[in-house]
Formats: sequence, structure tokens, C-alpha cells
Amino acid sequence: MGRTRAAEHLRAFGVNWRKGGLASRGPGRGLWYLEYAYERGAQVRVLNGAMQAIVSLDRFQRQAASLVPRDPAWRALQAQAQDFVIRGSIELARTLPRYDMGGGHSRYSYRFTTPAAPVYHSYHVDLLRKLEAVPYIPAEQKAVISRYRGLWGGKPMTGAEISEMSRPDALSDIPDALPPAG
Repeated sequence: MGRTRAAEHLRAFGVNWRKGGLASRGPGRGLWYLEYAYERGAQVRVLNGAMQAIVSLDRFQRQAASLVPRDPAWRALQAQAQDFVIRGSIELARTLPRYDMGGGHSRYSYRFTTPAAPVYHSYHVDLLRKLEAVPYIPAEQKAVISRYRGLWGGKPMTGAEISEMSRPDALSDIPDALPPAG
């Protein structure tokens, strides 16, 4: 995917779902990224979909950063992706309490009144661990993310796991993820 196409895809995270994008605005700067970008999906607000979007935006941010030395135009996309990660973490931290079922259980979505299936609960905890490792998520949001990771039974990432996730060559498992601009 070239830089122009990457910019088009990235832009969708800043556009309201009613206008063809993926975002639902929170009361402040926060953005919720919809797994299902239509009326019912906006009402459902699937937790793992929003968290996976933030994790993937962080990965994109790291990929764009690795391309800046070859093509400085990637810097703007890197900054935009980082802003979307921060804005997503703001809304995630604000809404995580609504997904807490107590007793160490998470909820799949706003609509579900029962605990998430074990596979989704494990996925929630794993995504929270990955979000904890994002160095530029503000401390206030990171504290909320850490709290729910702990409440839901997850252990924090080790330093080695964080280093592994942050290595530039950790992106090499995506063949031609972001080829040279053009």
C-alpha cells in the first residue's frame, strides 16, 4: 500500500461513521472506533473492535516512523496515527467502566448484559496489555487501562515483551506492509 492509499485509509479513523468513517465522537477529544460502522454498530460498541483499532493504529504509527528516513512525507501520517491512538485511548478510558461486569469479567459490548465469552475476555485482556505498552498514551488513560487489565485478571507485559513489540524489525512479518511512497 502506497502512502496515498495509506493516508486515505487512515483518514477514515477521524471521520464520523455517519459520514462514511469509523469514528464515534466522545464528549471531549476522544474517539471510539467502531467495529461495525452503522447505526446498530454504533449502539453496540464492541470493546475488542475499538481496542484492536487502537493497537493497529499504533502499529501503523510505528511502520510510518520506520519509513520517514526514506520518505519524510510519512511523518505527517505517523503523527496523525499517533493522535488517533491518543484520542482512542481517551474514549476507551472514559468508557471502560461500562464494560466491567465485576468479579473479573468484561462485557463484549454495550448491548450485552452478560459477561463476554472466555475467548473474548482473554482477547480484551491481551489488548489491554498491548495498550499499556504504548509509550505515548497519556498517563491518565494508561492508569485506567492498567486498572482494568488487572481487574480482569491480566498480568502486565514484561520489559522483554514490551521491547519485542517495539522493535522496528518486529514489523517484518507483514510483507510489503508499507512499500515506498508513490
